[in-house]
Amino acid sequence: MAQASNWECPAGTGKKIKFCCPDLVDEWEKIIRLVEGDQHRACLELIEQLERSRPDRACLLAIKIETLLRLKKFPEAEQTVEQFLQKHPDNPTALLEKAYTTAANQSSKEAYQWLLRGLAQCQGVYPICTPRVIYMVASRLMAEGHFVPSRALVQFGMILSGAWQEDFREEAELLDANPTVPLVLRESFTWRPSLLENTPAEEPFRQVRQKVNKGHWLQAAEQLQQLTETYPELPGLWWHLAVQRSWILDTSGAIDALRRYAALTASKEEAVLAEAAALALSADPLGDMIVSYKITYTPEDESDLQAALSLSKQIVPYSGEVPFLWRQEEGDVPPRSWYLLLERPVPEQDEQCTEQSLPSVMSYAALFGRQTDRQARLEVYGVHERNRPQVESLLNQFVGQGLRPDPLVEPLGEVSATQVSFGWGAFSSNAAGPKPTPEQEKEIRQNRFAQRWLDQPLGIFQGRSPRQAAQDPQCNTALEAVLLWVEHLAVRIHYPLERQWLRRQLGLPTPESVDLQTTPLRSVPLYRWAEMDLSKASDEDISEGYLYASYFRWMPAIVPLAEAFLGRPNLAKNPMWLSACYSAAVSAIPSDQAGGLIQQGRQRALEMNRSCAPWDLLEITYHLERREPQELDGLLRHIIQQHQYEPGVLESLIEILEPFGFLSPPQAAQAGPDGPAGESDSGLWTPGGEEKPASPKKLWTPDAP
Repeated sequence: MAQASNWECPAGTGKKIKFCCPDLVDEWEKIIRLVEGDQHRACLELIEQLERSRPDRACLLAIKIETLLRLKKFPEAEQTVEQFLQKHPDNPTALLEKAYTTAANQSSKEAYQWLLRGLAQCQGVYPICTPRVIYMVASRLMAEGHFVPSRALVQFGMILSGAWQEDFREEAELLDANPTVPLVLRESFTWRPSLLENTPAEEPFRQVRQKVNKGHWLQAAEQLQQLTETYPELPGLWWHLAVQRSWILDTSGAIDALRRYAALTASKEEAVLAEAAALALSADPLGDMIVSYKITYTPEDESDLQAALSLSKQIVPYSGEVPFLWRQEEGDVPPRSWYLLLERPVPEQDEQCTEQSLPSVMSYAALFGRQTDRQARLEVYGVHERNRPQVESLLNQFVGQGLRPDPLVEPLGEVSATQVSFGWGAFSSNAAGPKPTPEQEKEIRQNRFAQRWLDQPLGIFQGRSPRQAAQDPQCNTALEAVLLWVEHLAVRIHYPLERQWLRRQLGLPTPESVDLQTTPLRSVPLYRWAEMDLSKASDEDISEGYLYASYFRWMPAIVPLAEAFLGRPNLAKNPMWLSACYSAAVSAIPSDQAGGLIQQGRQRALEMNRSCAPWDLLEITYHLERREPQELDGLLRHIIQQHQYEPGVLESLIEILEPFGFLSPPQAAQAGPDGPAGESDSGLWTPGGEEKPASPKKLWTPDAP
């Protein structure tokens, strides 16, 4: 143990104890021994004893808060924070601990303001609580959908030395790979000093960057605003003002700055990038929000209703994955059955599969039986302004056949009409009736989306449709950005929609090609990689590009790079070959090509003395998608016999089989009571810390050791 006198004062002065609090050196030796011995109750008693003779001492208040958190005495810690802040309103530790307790109370925006104020008081030296506070606030921001400031905080935390560094690194990787966040915010919306090289603002911009590196983000935003007033014609300043404003949760200000950048930059690609970032930051990107509803019907007679539904060709049983529109909460009784409500009847088994004959799914219905405290009910989800008349007309047919009239209609909020267009075109392969081939399904789903969306009025085009906007050259930049947003929505839900296919439907010109023999692949935005002629890329570009696209999990680029990877003989021994083979196989399902790739991957894994479980599980998906259940028996036996004890295998198997109706969704487990925390429990209190979250379902990737 280092001498306590050389420890940094926890009050955030940046000085060692012997210089900051010389009268406490001997007592601090005792405090450190108690902390390292996990004797936190005794430590608290000593601190309170010292407080009686030294009231309101900043260092004692700081270590007291830390100790109370370790003892999970959150109300007492919160009270001490208020005392600390009252006596020392500008102390960085007091401000940061206020951010922590505010975040713990679920208020991320307010907590973030306290954090920014605390960091502004730090002059290159940060209190010992800083990483913990940053991690807490970043987590709360992300949970409430504030990705950009959350990611900025995590990246700032990575530069702080200490035990939290690995946690920040792992969190940064998770955020960058989060497919629910638009790619433009993950990859491109960041600081780019090259935009201001050789400009009059280059030197003052460096001074702003120094403040950013210290965490003085509020002051940096103010200085950038002043620079844009001095040099309003420099687009690079507007870009960085947008980034900095987004970091401090000034979203509307960031959007305004991005659009100024788009108007000033001479590059069409840069203008599209800025417009796409502005859309990604917007609450209503396309100006197409419509009201969504839940409609609850009361069955008059459950048996009669179920009998009537069983005869319907437009309401069919559903045993696949539970839609995201409903989630079972702890203690809830699950529905007896799920149904799909179709916009037209299911065709007969001998009827040919065509776009005209196959129905689309309008909404989902859950039938709940009678409970002690609730009547039986039929809850309908996925209802919105566009399909509500059809849904109600369909269900009204069952009034008098076990269903009562006058349902309860509850507005749930608003949903994007563009997202609705995706859902409308997604019919279920589990529904009764003839099944389309995968190629037919992809074509039908693309066509149905286009039929509904291309002529849909959008607020971003002042009420004009994408097809109309395509005829106006002034809308070209915004339209290209909108197509990037639509591609993001499609990738999120694995919808088979290609941006270039949409561009052709709109009659837009083909983008200028990039010569990869003279332009490095990494200098091109990732969203454009799918358009590149990879035959002209070097082996190094292919391998590094595949790794880069995989980091961001951007499938439109991963798939062509994986295929190019496998076609390069020089990359056959590359450590990433297995991963590329796996990605190519996934994208090729259910074609025969996928089966060959799965066999190659399994053979290579065995040659490398690795588990073949990922390939066995992928082959199950392959046969299910091809509707070849007869091939599954031996494969399932092999997995159970050879791989059931490998981490994540059984969980992944369940996830694969459930959507195809092989398994019933598991009931929520009842958590048992936790025992009292012992004196040896030295973990800091965190919200929900008394309950351990379930371990995430993991399946290692083929390139993992």
